[in-house]
Amino acid sequence: FEVSLHGPDRTPLDREFTIGLTATYYAGGRVAGQPVRWRVTQFPYTWMPKGREGFRFSSDARFSGGGRFDSTGELSREDVTDAEGAASLALNPGAEPTAQPRSYVVEATVTGADDQTVTATRQVIALPPFVLGLKAPRYLDKATAVTPEVLVLGPDGEPLPGQLVTVRLLHRQWHSVLQASDFSQGKARYVTDVVDEKIHETTITSGAGPLPVRLDLPRAGVFVVEIEAADRLGRAQQVAVDLYAGGEGPVAWEKPVAKVFAVTTEKDAYEPGETAHLVFQSPFQNASALVVVEAPEGNEYTWVAVAGGTATVPLEIESTWVPRLPVHVVLMRGRVPGAPPSPGSGIDLGRPATMASTCWIKVTEVDNRVDVSLENPAK
Repeated sequence: FEVSLHGPDRTPLDREFTIGLTATYYAGGRVAGQPVRWRVTQFPYTWMPKGREGFRFSSDARFSGGGRFDSTGELSREDVTDAEGAASLALNPGAEPTAQPRSYVVEATVTGADDQTVTATRQVIALPPFVLGLKAPRYLDKATAVTPEVLVLGPDGEPLPGQLVTVRLLHRQWHSVLQASDFSQGKARYVTDVVDEKIHETTITSGAGPLPVRLDLPRAGVFVVEIEAADRLGRAQQVAVDLYAGGEGPVAWEKPVAKVFAVTTEKDAYEPGETAHLVFQSPFQNASALVVVEAPEGNEYTWVAVAGGTATVPLEIESTWVPRLPVHVVLMRGRVPGAPPSPGSGIDLGRPATMASTCWIKVTEVDNRVDVSLENPAK
């Protein structure tokens, strides 16, 4: 005999669905009154709406902050086929603790009258009842406000109006405290905590397309735009994007553990002709930096002054830099005025210091590229 399963290929995570089973003999007739064993397991599923360039979605674990995949345990259930050789199993995704996309693998094993078993499986993709999308710039030069775009899409990828969304603007800060270690070592070390200070919060209602929201920036620094919404079962979804905004006032960064610091760009990759902005996350409020661009034509050296804990270097991308270009930065700070060494302690926090960093800029291959497409039947 053979066993077939039927049911939906996709389902929202807030409604119940049913998987049906039919067992028939090859010679004809139904496999009636025979035991059935159901087994249901879950696996994480990657899904993002298409055609929304620049948006980051709550279904992407890199930006949602949802942590590891969470689900209910494996489901096992015994059943018996009816007079028509059929059986069914109802599953409720609403019982899941989170609204993360997932795939249900339903396995049904029917035992015949001769103790022979036949197994059939079916995969059902369960998607969130809605997904949040956020589009925001990663770099702003001397900006006083940021206007991110908020988008809410349904499981079909179409806009879903009428959903309440909370929009927050957070100011990211790093608080470093000098803390003595245990008695055996007798050394002082910095302990850094990440603190997100809420600057603004508002609630909007989603529309039939991307909705811009203006958020005022009080100062220069690193900010996080975060949006959050809950479905009708109370399961929250969120997505966050961090950005750097230049302007007046000092900027504090995370204190590095080793003698290296971070140099970041606003994009992961650039095309020739674009301009990359290198942002120095300087642990020193005032310093001098030597920028070394290791171009194919030869090294290019530039001195940059660091003020207020940061500096930005624009770099126009050349076509000869494909596929990537290394940029080295040497950061130098002289002795801090009014910070002499502590006699007998061996601690000299104001001594001259030097740090370095290397940033690899990825350049997209635009010239001499061949795009190949293949059109073929599905089977």
